[in-house]
Amino acid sequence: MEKFILVNDIATTLEIGDSVHDVACWPVSSFLGFTDEDTTSTELTMMFKPMEESIGSDPDGCDNVVLTITDNKQVTVMQEIIQKLNSSRATEDGVIVLGDASTGEYLTSDITGVAITIQTAA
Repeated sequence: MEKFILVNDIATTLEIGDSVHDVACWPVSSFLGFTDEDTTSTELTMMFKPMEESIGSDPDGCDNVVLTITDNKQVTVMQEIIQKLNSSRATEDGVIVLGDASTGEYLTSDITGVAITIQTAA
């Protein structure tokens, strides 16, 4: 069974017809890596294969989740996420909750927020 990464970046109820991606779920196989480019010491970006368009050779074409993290804990957070993604003890339902702002559930205590950017087809 393939595992999936779930992210919800809003703390309130979703509104029908909302055009912004507030929730997203990728198969673990879509995860491309981490970067701290264009971030602060309290942020880390996870990159995923785009859901809605081809990435080609443009790294800016990735879907992104910007994690708000404890100051200067990028390496620790990366290690914890990688361990969870690679764990042979998958969650029973196959879902890894990276961050859920509505419940306050985050994969690690060093993650305090998430923001989703989905690349849309032109």
